[in-house]
Amino acid sequence: MKPRPQRGQIVATINAWAIAYGTDSNHMASILQRAGITYEPGSMVQAADIFKAITFRSEKDEAIARQANAKAEEQEMENAERRKELMELNQIERIIWTDCLAPLRQELEQMPKSLSALCNPEDSETALRVLEQWVDRVKLNIQDKAK
Repeated sequence: MKPRPQRGQIVATINAWAIAYGTDSNHMASILQRAGITYEPGSMVQAADIFKAITFRSEKDEAIARQANAKAEEQEMENAERRKELMELNQIERIIWTDCLAPLRQELEQMPKSLSALCNPEDSETALRVLEQWVDRVKLNIQDKAK
């Protein structure tokens, strides 16, 4: 006598599961066997076992998947390089320093002379000293953060 399924369990024969998944019973049986799930012909198989068998990946399957992922990532990198989406680090550094930070530093260093008379027309020398001190503090702060 076949054991009765417990309440809440979904069970069916291999043939019924094969029909439900659009395959034949031999293929469904081989999937169960590969996952190490044993059953008796004609017996009821739980949905949980079918799910485990369908989603089962052996160590060989995992190795194949890892290899396929690595190959896909390598191909994606090659495609990105070909589309000029990737740049060498030294190119990026040059762009940041030469094209962005150097002009900004030049403007920052010229600021005290340009603004001192506007900030304090009666005592532009004091304004110049204060603005130069401020520029020096900003440059030190940037150097500290760059470390």
